[in-house]
Amino acid sequence: MNTLKQLRSLYLEENTQFILTSNDGKILESDHVLFLAESGKNIEEIHLFFTHIFDSIEEGSIHFSCVHFNIEDKKLICDITIKKIIDSDDFLIIISDFSKHYNSFHSLTQSRNETAINAELLAQDNLNLSRKEAIKNKFIANFNHEIVSPIQSILTFTGMLKKTSLSTTHKEYLDILSNSSDVLKSMANDIFDISLIETGNLQINKTRFSLKKLINLLSAEYSKKCAEVGLTFVTEYDAEMPTYVVSDKFRIQQIVKNLLNNALKYSDAGSISLVVKPVYKRARKITFSITVNDTGIGIPKEHHETIFRSFTRLEQSKNTIGNGLGLTLAKELAELLDSKITLESEVGKGSSFSVTVRATTPLTEQKKIISESNSENKEILLVENNPNDQLSIFKMIAQHKPYFLDIAPNGEQAIELCKKKSYDLILMDYKMDGLTGLETAKVINSKNKTPIVIITGFKIDKNTAKLYNGHYDSILHKPFDEESLIEHIELHIK
Repeated sequence: MNTLKQLRSLYLEENTQFILTSNDGKILESDHVLFLAESGKNIEEIHLFFTHIFDSIEEGSIHFSCVHFNIEDKKLICDITIKKIIDSDDFLIIISDFSKHYNSFHSLTQSRNETAINAELLAQDNLNLSRKEAIKNKFIANFNHEIVSPIQSILTFTGMLKKTSLSTTHKEYLDILSNSSDVLKSMANDIFDISLIETGNLQINKTRFSLKKLINLLSAEYSKKCAEVGLTFVTEYDAEMPTYVVSDKFRIQQIVKNLLNNALKYSDAGSISLVVKPVYKRARKITFSITVNDTGIGIPKEHHETIFRSFTRLEQSKNTIGNGLGLTLAKELAELLDSKITLESEVGKGSSFSVTVRATTPLTEQKKIISESNSENKEILLVENNPNDQLSIFKMIAQHKPYFLDIAPNGEQAIELCKKKSYDLILMDYKMDGLTGLETAKVINSKNKTPIVIITGFKIDKNTAKLYNGHYDSILHKPFDEESLIEHIELHIK
């Protein structure tokens, strides 16, 4: 017990001072542990804190916490207890220095407060960022919806003009108009798709299609483009490759076109080649590569990653058309297809971009077509509120037999027409006054199942698409060409 008392006295002496005073504040005795308190001096002279302090103590004791002193150039934070000594008029003042404790506690509290404030600021920043992102995405979606209709009209009618008799000069003008429209269409689609990818709303639609035909069409398109700038274009479709595959045709086409456009931009001489060959085949599963080779400027090793970032170009001074999203979009789309893009390049010699695609082969290679011998006329209902789009789609369909077309300007009229007549297919615009295309499709198909193709220049998020799943058969994004429209019709018509 004596040992404990000794230890207690030893450690208390380190930070605790005892001062004995009379009831009028005169210092009788002090141990001077924290500061000098001379006998005979009044305690009020030590610090103003002690002024009239004894007036509030009639008996017992009083305690003060976290008292700040500045004595003899010492800054102390103390707890003070003043006790009235029993059977005496004197007082015992016990001053305990807890400066380290209070400073540590203050630092901890300040740190916690700063953490809480920073967390609140971060939450607010994230909220502001989310609001800005939502505004941006809404603007892009609305902008895209408004711009695709005029682009659709331009593409349709330039395509029709090409089939008419034109003078050489007019053909040149039309080629310029057509090429500019293609660039505008590509840029609008790239911006729209990047927005969909960022919000997680871009959907992969896997269907059966002729990969060989797609490659042949791309070959014809880019052979002409290369010839115009003095380049040679070569296509190689491996004999071991199937003609038909099941994957997302539109996204594969986007990836390849972006890679070809990139090669075309940065190749001043030489050639560009498009090579398709199998990598792995087992049963109906197939992995194949599509490679675009060029003899362009090449890409330094240190830029092999950065070129896939949005709005990145290695040669800012080069007079090229585009928005800097092509390779970014190609990479993002490849990843959504569970694929990847690899790059091999040497400065001054050219580049080789290769996308590896995992797909399946269909049970049969026979393409679904409408028999020419079928004398039954196919009835199609077009639900579209834009007069230009109505005319554009009508002109495209009118060139193909045996299609007959009725037109409804909104969902309500479409529902009434479907009550009176059975259609083999409905082409339904998504964004209309009143009921949306999906809402209209749900009403129509609540009784009789009619194939419906949703036509849209507006993004449809995954949750909305899932909600109406089963009420429509596919989505055709504006702007589209005649071939894409007819392909969707032939695929889904009764």
